[in-house]
Amino acid sequence: MTILIKPTHTITPEVAFTSNTHVMNGAHILYVTSNQQEYINNAVSFIVAGIELGHATIFIDSLETVSLVKKALLKKGVDQQILDSVIFGDSEKNYHSTVELDVDRVVQTFSSFLRPIATSGTPIRNWGKPAWLENQCCLKEKFLDYELTVEDFVNEVHSVSVCAYDGNSISADLLLEMSKHHSYIMTDTEFTTSSFYDCERVSPSIGMEENYKETITNLQTMNNQYIHLIEQMPEAAFILLEGTIAYSNMAAHELLESENEPLIGKAIGDFFHPSLSEEEIKRKINLLHQKPSTPVEETFQSLHGKTIEVETFTFPFVFENCKESTMLLVRDIKDRKENQRLVVEAEKLGITGQLAASIAHEIRNPLTSIKGFMALAREGELKLDFISIIDKEIERIETIASELLVLGKPTSMKTVESNATTLLQNSFTLMQSQANMEGVLLEFLSTEEFLPIQCNEEQIKQVFINLIKNAIEATSNNGQILLKIYKQNNKACIEITDNGKGIPEQIQDKLGQPFYSTKENGTGLGLMICYNIIHQHGGTINFKSKENKGTTFNVQLPLIEQ
Repeated sequence: MTILIKPTHTITPEVAFTSNTHVMNGAHILYVTSNQQEYINNAVSFIVAGIELGHATIFIDSLETVSLVKKALLKKGVDQQILDSVIFGDSEKNYHSTVELDVDRVVQTFSSFLRPIATSGTPIRNWGKPAWLENQCCLKEKFLDYELTVEDFVNEVHSVSVCAYDGNSISADLLLEMSKHHSYIMTDTEFTTSSFYDCERVSPSIGMEENYKETITNLQTMNNQYIHLIEQMPEAAFILLEGTIAYSNMAAHELLESENEPLIGKAIGDFFHPSLSEEEIKRKINLLHQKPSTPVEETFQSLHGKTIEVETFTFPFVFENCKESTMLLVRDIKDRKENQRLVVEAEKLGITGQLAASIAHEIRNPLTSIKGFMALAREGELKLDFISIIDKEIERIETIASELLVLGKPTSMKTVESNATTLLQNSFTLMQSQANMEGVLLEFLSTEEFLPIQCNEEQIKQVFINLIKNAIEATSNNGQILLKIYKQNNKACIEITDNGKGIPEQIQDKLGQPFYSTKENGTGLGLMICYNIIHQHGGTINFKSKENKGTTFNVQLPLIEQ
C-alpha cells in the first residue's frame, strides 16, 4: 500500500530521507535552513539513506561544512571505506563563487560528473548549497535561470536534488519564485510538497511503503516465536504482575514440581523458603519489581516441600494488553553449589598437605620434651614443677591436632554463633609453626575478647588460614605478620598485615579471579574461595598493598546484635 502525502501534510526531513520513505526520482527539493546543527543532521540523514539504497550520492558545500558532515557520519558508524564512495565537493569551486554567476558554466561543471553516473543507470541523489559573489548584477534573474536549468536536468536524469539556501540571506520574493520551480519545500524540521509548484506532473511523489496486513502477520509470527522460545528455555521463567504469577514456562513447572497444577494466580512469595520471615519475603518481592537486578542466590521450596537452591534474575517486561510486569528467571544451582563445595574441600586438603611438615615439626618439639621428662620419671627424679610443663606441652599438641582435624574433615553447611576472636586465635596457633619454619614472626593482637558472629566455623577458619598462609609466603626471612581483631561499626574487623614484597599495582584488580595467581604454581582458587565465603556470610574482604612495602587484608563480618 502506498500513501501519497498531500500539500497539507508534513513530515520531518529525517523521515523523508529514510529507506522506508522514498522520494521518487525527479524530485527537486528547496531547503531553507536557519540552524547549522539541524542542517548537519539532515545532510547526514540524506547521505546515509543514499548509502543504504545504493545511490550515487553527491554533497556540495563549504569545506568547513563538508568536514563537519564527514565527522558526523563517522560518529554515526559509517565505515571510512563506504564514506569514500560519497562524492564531496567544495561549493566555491563547483559554483565558481569568486566570479559572477554563469549558469551554463555551473551546469557544465555538475554535468561532468553527474551524466556518467546517470548513463550507468545508478540512481543519483545530490545535495548542493549554492555560493555566489555578493553585490553582482541581476542575481535574482540569474538564480531563477539556474533553478530552471537544474529542474530540467533533474527531470532528465531522474535524480533527487536538494538545493539548500541560508534563510537569513535569501529574500522573501526570491524564495517565493524558487518555490514555483521545486516540487518539495524543506526547512530544518519539516518536509512537504510545494503548493506553488506549477508543473503538470502528478504531485506529490512521497510514499510510505507500508503493507499493514503483511506487517501484522510478521509481528504475530515473531510473537509466536518469542513465546515458543520462552517456553523451551532451560531456566524457569515467570511473568509477574505485582507479585502474582501471570505466566510460567515448562521449566518453571518442573522446578516447583507443580506437575499438572497451574501456577498462574499464585503468589511468587509462596515459593520462598518458609524459614524466611514475612518481612524478609516482602522485601525480596519488592526487589524483584525494581530495575534489572544482578543475579541473586535464593532458597525456594517446591509444592512437594523440596528445598531448592536457586539463582534469580529479573528485568522489566511488557505483558498482554501492554501491562507493565516483571520477567523472573530462576536457575537451579544445585550442581554449581556442589562443585563449589568440592573446590572448597580440595583447597582445604591442599592447605592441610602443605602444613603437614611444619605441624609435624611443631608436634615433635613438645614430644621430645615429654620424652625427656618421662626418662627423669623412670629414674625417680621427676619434680612436681615438671608436671605442669608436661600438661602445657600436651595441651599444645591437642590444640594443633584438633585444628588440623577440623581443617581436614568435610565442611558442614550449618552456621552457629561463634566468637570471631577465638577463631582467629586458633588459626594463629595452627599457623605459628609454619611461620617459625619460614623464619617469620607471627603476632596476634586483640582489643576485644568476645566478638559474636553467626558463621560456619570451618569456613571462616579456612579463610583466616589461607590469608595467613599467603602472608607467610609473601614475607621473607625475619619478616613480620600481625593478626589484629577489633570492633568497628557493629562489625568484627580482622586485619592481616605483612611487610612482604607486596602486590604489583597493575595486577591488583585481577586478584580474587579464578586461575589468576601471583605464585608460580598457584591456581588463584584459594583467594576466590575466601571472597565467596566472606560474601556468603554477609561480610566484605578488601586489601591494600604497596610493592616492596607489604599488604594488609581486611575482613569484616557482621556481629550478632546482643
